[in-house]
Amino acid sequence: MAIQEVIVELNYLQTKGIISSYAIGGAVAAGVYTAPMSTEDVDVFVIFAGSKAHSLDALSPIYGALIPRGANVSHAPLEIGGWPVRFLPGATNGLYRDATANARDLAVGGQTARFMGPEHLAAIALQTNRGKDLVRVLEFLKTDVMNQSLFHSLITKFGLTDEWTQFQSKFLAET
Repeated sequence: MAIQEVIVELNYLQTKGIISSYAIGGAVAAGVYTAPMSTEDVDVFVIFAGSKAHSLDALSPIYGALIPRGANVSHAPLEIGGWPVRFLPGATNGLYRDATANARDLAVGGQTARFMGPEHLAAIALQTNRGKDLVRVLEFLKTDVMNQSLFHSLITKFGLTDEWTQFQSKFLAET
């Protein structure tokens, strides 16, 4: 399964004005900065465009555009190139909106794709507070891929100081 097929379709949606922006997040994005991690799907945070941008039916233009191009519906996620792709509204949360707006353009297999940066991924991991996400924060810290100043400004800006303090005491406390 090549992620390039997903990227082609994301760029198509943006070119056609169905979405105004996107950012790949989750384990797929984390694997760009550290060792690839096991994942079952691709998380894509999207900022919707047009009249559906603030509708409860915002995903219908995505499905309508990609199913004729070969995407398959397999339960909730749309399957593109063998990957289950979860489209998540990037504007529902201030941190998601900021992560999508500040995504990095990276070349992947002849395509340019937008990926959340490790600082935003780590802040989102603190916010979600799931074990698998907190492991990701440890990996980012261990491999020194984050801009620490930016990461700490995100923690402050999005009210994650308590979560960071708890993370530090749980995972970074010296014994």
